[in-house]
Amino acid sequence: MSYIIGQYNHNSASGDDNKFLDPITSGIPSRREDTGDSGTSEAALSIFTNECITGLELSTTEYYYFRCQIKRMDNTQQFSVKLVNYDNTIDGVEQYIKTVIVQGGDRDEWVNVEFLFHPIVQFDTILFQLKRTIDDYREMIRYPKIAYIQLGAINDLINLEIGNNIRLLKIGVQSHPGLTMCINGEEIHTSRSGIFEVKNGVIPVTFFSVVNAAKENDTTLEDWKNSINQQIDDIENDPTLTPEQKEAAYAAINSGKFFETSKTYAIDAFTLDYMYEN
Repeated sequence: MSYIIGQYNHNSASGDDNKFLDPITSGIPSRREDTGDSGTSEAALSIFTNECITGLELSTTEYYYFRCQIKRMDNTQQFSVKLVNYDNTIDGVEQYIKTVIVQGGDRDEWVNVEFLFHPIVQFDTILFQLKRTIDDYREMIRYPKIAYIQLGAINDLINLEIGNNIRLLKIGVQSHPGLTMCINGEEIHTSRSGIFEVKNGVIPVTFFSVVNAAKENDTTLEDWKNSINQQIDDIENDPTLTPEQKEAAYAAINSGKFFETSKTYAIDAFTLDYMYEN
């Protein structure tokens, strides 16, 4: 028995190397009724809705990276992020991804949210289900604002650079602290030292990749966020609007999608040391 030891170096952080991710541009920002709950605004009965992006073609054979930004509100927003089928509200088939908490604060701020996921069945929607509070019932229903920035299928670096059907018995990654990696379908981050190791050989690594996020140079996105901030401020500061009119105005402002294939991508440099059986 013999072993192969090798090293892969990625030195470019310029954003001109997009082989780690295949961007997806489909998807429509929408809202989906929360059939399990409803709320009252003044005397009128209103069904709660949740922000989502639908019309996606998500495969059970792919791993995906998703990134968005969520606008802060005065109070904390807690979301259960799920995969669902938009029109299938009867049997309730869904896949939980993670819980996202956006603390209350400056309403002009937007909070970055990113995660990896792997659909276990075919879904067409990423849903942000907001946990409702007493204020949603007694005062005003909240309508979160989300900028959908990036969605892409992650490419396996092992197959791209090392060889097909290789099982890495040991790996070591060196980069900056918090580097986002996809290892055997799981989201893994380097530690505060910038180092991550799998060295006991108990769990062979059959899929390895590093996520490269869209660079923050999208003026269209920034202009849109500034416009949303201004619209919210105008509604809040307008003394002529009744609570019902304010709620309707908030509801009329929709989330936005900024998936583009023309975006440049960037990733910090990293080194992968590996070993596999010959």
